[in-house]
Amino acid sequence: MVEYKIRRLPVLENEELIGLISQADLAAKLPEDKVGELVEAISATSR
Repeated sequence: MVEYKIRRLPVLENEELIGLISQADLAAKLPEDKVGELVEAISATSR
């Protein structure tokens, strides 16, 4: 996600779409001091 600046990914089960996982979903599971790094890395427009 970071390398390609992707903010959402599909979640598949048996080739069927069952949901999406987002940057916010991942950030909610990180320690508070790491959230800014994740958001910055995914949201950055330059490579």
